[in-house]
Amino acid sequence: MEYTQEDYWTLLLIYAAHADLEVRSTEVEYIVKRFGNERFKKMNNFFKQHSDYEVIQWLKSHKDRFMSSDEDRNQMLQSVKAVFESDEEVDLLERNFLWMLRHVIEV
Repeated sequence: MEYTQEDYWTLLLIYAAHADLEVRSTEVEYIVKRFGNERFKKMNNFFKQHSDYEVIQWLKSHKDRFMSSDEDRNQMLQSVKAVFESDEEVDLLERNFLWMLRHVIEV
């Protein structure tokens, strides 16, 4: 299956929404509003069908293709922050996820 940059970003935001082990409706609404319900469903199914490790490996292996510029990486970090802030509470797990993401995408 061929994936697009929007698929990649959607999956990353879905993964981020799970960072605190509780996905809130506001987080899902943010992702759906940004990328559409069909893409959300597609990538949420991908997320559910793969282990945590497999999702991380997939994101890492496609990083250079879909986040090739500093602008892409900065936009993604801002999007992840927006998902976390959508429920008006950024907890320790979410802050740690953001720290880890910065290192994975090398910003």
